[in-house]
Amino acid sequence: MRSKKLLGLLIAFSMMFLVGCASMIGGGGLQPMPEVSTRTGDFTYVKRGVQVESSATSVFGFGTGVNNGLTGQALAELNKAHQLRPNQAFVNITVDYTITHRLILTIQRAIITADVIEFQ
Repeated sequence: MRSKKLLGLLIAFSMMFLVGCASMIGGGGLQPMPEVSTRTGDFTYVKRGVQVESSATSVFGFGTGVNNGLTGQALAELNKAHQLRPNQAFVNITVDYTITHRLILTIQRAIITADVIEFQ
């Protein structure tokens, strides 16, 4: 009888670690970008498809170590990857989010892709 209770407790305890949950990440961390009009055609593409990412790993949902948010970190990486010169701007900016669950680990990633144009 006692072994059945222990087995039941063990199963209940194990189920707590197998239960998962989902979360949605919004794009609220995006900073306002200056409005750029490309209708006039007086620009050239300097670089296409500049891509950067930031990620955070947590154990049981705790301890991401991200102070500025994933999007903020990715934007900082974008500015490091391609420092804009005068008359240049980022355009066609996309932000993608992925969440990967690995047993007790959760890995969140923000991926930003942009093109760089230069006005004459």
